[in-house]
Parts: sequence; C-alpha cells; structure tokens
Amino acid sequence: MSPRDEEIEEYRRAVEEDPQDPDAWVMLAYHLGEKAREQTDFHRELELRQEEVSAYRKALSLDSGDPVAWTNFGLTVDELAEQEPDPIRQRQLQDEATDAYRRAVELDPSDAEAWTSLGFSLGMKADEASDPELQRRFREQEMDAYRRAIDADPADPTPWNNLAACLGEMADQETEPELARDFREQEIAGYQNAVAADPGFLRAWRGMAFTFARMAEESDDPVESERLWERTVEASRGATAADPEDGQSWYLLAASLLSRAHTAGDEPDPEALAAAQRAAELGEDRYNLACALAAIGQIQDALRELEGCLERDEVDPEYLAEDPDWEALRDDPRFQALLKSPPN
Repeated sequence: MSPRDEEIEEYRRAVEEDPQDPDAWVMLAYHLGEKAREQTDFHRELELRQEEVSAYRKALSLDSGDPVAWTNFGLTVDELAEQEPDPIRQRQLQDEATDAYRRAVELDPSDAEAWTSLGFSLGMKADEASDPELQRRFREQEMDAYRRAIDADPADPTPWNNLAACLGEMADQETEPELARDFREQEIAGYQNAVAADPGFLRAWRGMAFTFARMAEESDDPVESERLWERTVEASRGATAADPEDGQSWYLLAASLLSRAHTAGDEPDPEALAAAQRAAELGEDRYNLACALAAIGQIQDALRELEGCLERDEVDPEYLAEDPDWEALRDDPRFQALLKSPPN
C-alpha cells in the first residue's frame, strides 16, 4: 500500500469512528483529491473525484464556516464539470462551484485563491452567455473578483494575468473606440504586472505578445505598427526566456520578427529563421520556417517547406495569397503553382 493509500485508509477509519468530525472529512477529501491527480485511468480518477466531493459535502454540512474547505470543494466540483458530458449537468456543477467560491470569500475576504477561483468561474459563465448584457455583467463581476484577489495578494501573477485576459475580452466587445482603447491599455498593464510579479510566468508573456501583435495588425499608422511589432518581439523573447521548451513562444517570436522587418522595410532578421527552426523542432507547424527561408532568399527550401505546410493544412491558401512575407515570390511560377493547385 502506498503512503497516499495509507493516509486515505487512516481518514476513512477516522470518519467511521467519528462521523461528526468535519476535520477528518476534510482530510479524507484532500487525500482523495491528491490520489485522483495521480491517476492515468479516467474512470478511476472520476470515482475518486466523486468520493472527494462527497467527503467535502459531508464536512461542510458539519462545519459550514471553513473557507478553505469551500474553495477546495469548488475546485473539485469544477474538475468534475470539465469531465461531465451532459451540458445541463455540467452547468449545474459549474453553478455549484461558483456558489462555493462565493461562500469562501464571504467567510474570508482576504483569501486570494478563492477570489481568483471565483473570477475564473465567472469568466466561464461570461464565455457561455449568449445575451450581451448578461455577458458584460459576468465580465464586470469577473474583473472585480480578480481585483479583490490582487488586493489580497499583489505578488501572485495569476490574478494579474487573468484580469488582463478579461480586460482583453471587454476590449473586444466594446463598440466605443475610446473605451475599447482604455480596456486594451489596462489589459497590457495587467500582463506587465503579472511578469513583474513573476518574470517566469509564461502565460502573461504570451498573452502580452498576442495582444501587441493584434494591435500591430489593426493599426493604420505604419510608425505605430512598427513600434507595436517591436513590443511583440520583446514580449515573445520574454516568453522564450520563461520557457525555452515552449514551441508556441518560438513560433510567435519568429512571426513577430518577420512582421517587424516587413513593416519597417528592413532586411529580415536572421533570428527569425533560428526561432522558426526552434519552433518546428518543438512540434509547432513549419509555416513560419517557410516564411523565414523565403525572407532570407533560400527560395527552393522555402517553397519545399511551403508545399509541406499546404499538404498538412498548416496554412490556408487564401491567407497565403495575401501574406506579405511572400511578396517577392508573388509572380514566381512555382509559388503560383502551389497557390492555384495546393497539394492534397
């Protein structure tokens, strides 16, 4: 019997001896949850999660004033919701998790984890809401929860990152340009605060890079666009430093270096080719590698890579026809052949 199984058996005996002991039920639930995380078999994990939820329910029926138990109960119910195939039952579980987080923050308003979990839960509701007004209300509640989490623990990068992502959603939905710009600036500030709290926080670097890239693509001002591509490059470098094994970060770095050079009218940066090669080595698609090869004049290699990308559906021919990275080859018969008759 493993040490974890011994702990589970110990607390099973404890709740049999004293079924009215809430602490024993909480500890049983905790060890069941840890055991569930170790599982590779889905059905066994599900069994343990269900038993964990039952143990938390029993504990909270005996002592409803434990904020940590409410938070952990909510997290466990969220895990079950992710695995639930029935949409109606899934929504019920999500609602139950949200209510649990609300109970936790009512009992302990300084619990940063509970506020962060509540924010995430409200964000899920916003994502699913079809009514724009309801969606906005959920987003506003989500932002408030993350801000409360930040007040409780400003050194935790997660609520900063999640707040930034929420502000980005608000910017996307905002029809008033000035308000949308304000949301976008707050979004960037949120990502910057996240990486200031933890320079190794990959998600924030990537989120920042994607946001700068989107702003650069949408800008009508060439000078502003060039500045934004430079900031995309900086954020992408931050992402590759945070996790050198993350292929998506290398892919983003390659793309932003190519776009920066194109926007500025500069010669392609050799770093773009190295970044694209690294992304391909880590399993990302090879389209940026094809673009980088074309940019530095290795035409035959570029077209060979491009043909492979089309075969694997890594690039849409319509996008390819407009991509400025291929401008120099636009009239090349070999490029035209690939564009008109992409390989199956």
